Formats: sequence, C-alpha cells, structure tokens
Amino acid sequence: MEDKIKINRNTGDYGKLIFVAPVAVYFATRSGYHNILTRNSIRLLLGVALLLFALLMIVFFVNAIKELRKGKIPALIVDKFGITDNISMANTGLISWNEIEKFEFLQNSGQPNIFIFVKDNKRILKNSPRFRRGMLKQLHKDKGSPIAINLKHVDMNYDELITLFKAMHKLSRDET
Repeated sequence: MEDKIKINRNTGDYGKLIFVAPVAVYFATRSGYHNILTRNSIRLLLGVALLLFALLMIVFFVNAIKELRKGKIPALIVDKFGITDNISMANTGLISWNEIEKFEFLQNSGQPNIFIFVKDNKRILKNSPRFRRGMLKQLHKDKGSPIAINLKHVDMNYDELITLFKAMHKLSRDET
C-alpha cells in the first residue's frame, strides 16, 4: 500500500453552480425589480423575496469560486500517521489513528456521509472556527461526531474510502 494517498475533491457541482448562479441572479433581480415597481403589496413581497434569492445566489456563487480554487488541495490525505481532513465542516487537519475510534456511514441532511468518531470531540470543537462551532456541536449532538465527510465532495466512492480507512487504521495499530 502507498505511503501517502491523496483523495481529490469532486468539484462537479461547484462547476455547475458557476454557470447557473449568474443566470439565476439576472432573472431574479430583473423580475424582482419589475415586481417592486408595480406597487402592488403582494407583488412587492414577491419582488423582495426574489431580490433576497438573488443575494443568496451571489453567496453560493462566491462559495463555489472559493471551493473551486481549493480544488488543488486534496480533500483527504491518508497515510501512516492518520487522516488529514481538508474537506469536512470541522476541517480538523490531521486526525491521528490513535484518536480514531471508528468510522460509520450515516445520512446527514439527506446526504451520504462517513462520520469519523474520535476519542476527544471537545478538542475538535474547541479548535473549530467560532462561526462553525454551533453547527458542529449540533452535528455532534445529533450523530455523535462533528467530523462528517460528505461523499458527494470526494472523488472516491464509499466502499473504496471505508476499505482504505479501515486498512490503514489496522496497519497503524499493527505497527505499534
């Protein structure tokens, strides 16, 4: 087995969003503006809702650009030291094999995820950025771990990924 295995990001959805978001912003802004001009209260509310939708699409567009720029950074690096997480919301960096208790496939918000259960979740929560901490605490409360790797965002299927994790985890325990 290789010493260091890099698992790339799946950026397909972000590429689509780069093209869809500007079109949605254009039509939502144009329609929202025309609805506001009518001065009809219901159409005014619709216009405001469309403008808010346009703002949301701008946020998604900016996020998609940021994610595509990260495309050169591997989503995960698996080696004899552990798993380097560059993609989960927790974005923990290196998780040593000694810290990992188990891996589990769970659905989160309808998305397939591999959850990594570690011995010290408090350290991960404490080291996470403040604006993410609340979401990670809720994820930990709901699923038992703040580390969730969305399988749609990695360029490897579940079976290959879990087999790799388990093999490397076992290998690291056999070496110690």
